[in-house]
Amino acid sequence: MKALPVIVVILLLTVPVGAGAPTGSVSDLSGESATVTTAASSPQMTPASDRSDLTGQAGESAPPSQLENRSAARVLTVPSAQLAQTNLDRQHGDLASAISADVSRVNNRLSSVAVREQIRSAPDSDEREIRTLDAVTQIEQAEVSLNRRQRDAITAHSQGELTDRELFAEMGMIALRANALRDRLNTLRPFTEEYGLEPRRLALEFRLQTYDGPVRSHAQRVVRGETGLQAFYVETGGESMTLAALVGDQYVRESFRGDRWDRSGTTFESLREAENATQEAYPATWDSQTDRESTGAGTVYRVGITHPRGSLTTFVGTGSERVFKEHQRLDLAELTPDTTRTVIEEGLQATVNRSYRGGPARVTVRDSETGDPIEGVVVTVGIGAESTAVGQTDADGMVWTLEPGQTYRIQGVADGPSVVRVDEITPTKPSPTAD
Repeated sequence: MKALPVIVVILLLTVPVGAGAPTGSVSDLSGESATVTTAASSPQMTPASDRSDLTGQAGESAPPSQLENRSAARVLTVPSAQLAQTNLDRQHGDLASAISADVSRVNNRLSSVAVREQIRSAPDSDEREIRTLDAVTQIEQAEVSLNRRQRDAITAHSQGELTDRELFAEMGMIALRANALRDRLNTLRPFTEEYGLEPRRLALEFRLQTYDGPVRSHAQRVVRGETGLQAFYVETGGESMTLAALVGDQYVRESFRGDRWDRSGTTFESLREAENATQEAYPATWDSQTDRESTGAGTVYRVGITHPRGSLTTFVGTGSERVFKEHQRLDLAELTPDTTRTVIEEGLQATVNRSYRGGPARVTVRDSETGDPIEGVVVTVGIGAESTAVGQTDADGMVWTLEPGQTYRIQGVADGPSVVRVDEITPTKPSPTAD
């Protein structure tokens, strides 16, 4: 991918502490923003020749058993008719944005402490109740603003007005803000319990949980420099978004369907309603579960499932009675991506095991004569005239990457140098939850 700027929006929640702090009302939750910009470059692809493709042309149909296997692993996706952007990009740490995020965390904590002290310092119980009600109401209003901010960012990215890195930065800051509001809710719990506001607090808690996820959390660690250059997949369209990444030995994914989140619903009568929606959307995962935890309040319910290949978390809206957000963690060691392409070239045999758009893809490079795995082969993913390095093969000759949303190629460069390239790989469509 070409170099793109990283623009991180810094949101500071500030409340006066100590002398001069207001005593009659809870502080406002709005904040100021600033931007930090940096840039990075991507490697270029080199041509190769004399390839032998052992599996025919790209885009060939998988055997029925493979198609059945793929359909069993359903995922929440951006509707095909709305899909506008599908990109694979590299993210890296940025000291300035990491420092700004840390400053924001400190201000968030100070703000929560100030709110609690304002309520505690009320002259009587009536005033304490009023201040508690004000605090809960302001968090409700802040959550509405977060929802609008997230939808605006998704729309801007789908229209090409935000780069991938800007989108990740914005989603990271939205998650940071949501978690700060959750912390503030926790500080209010003694007061919400005392004044009968606990149902509103719990409803807010579950709505705020929807603004975070495993990919956003990983992206924040990258920004803070806790891990090196990483590949991320992003797709947007309409009110929907999918983010994916490889984190250690896992494939992680979070998808959001804004068109399915009807915020006007009423509380479910039982957790079974949320479980039914999850079972309908992910029947194979449901049938293979080894553990389950369901909870929720207000208009959002969460179902967490552990299964032999990893875990699934769904968020079900009471208005639509459907899953509108998912988190998935899949152990790479337990995955066998469906469709295979193999090419032999310059003494190298490269095999690409594909899954689906935005899903995990495995690249294996072996000696074409001995069949021995080759360690240290530099692997890149190319789209058009651009390419992105995804890593080096391990002792088993393997490296994992994310499948792009467009036709792509895989290139491996070994010592010598020897080069092998698998051209014209057409990504398969994911098996979506029922629309």
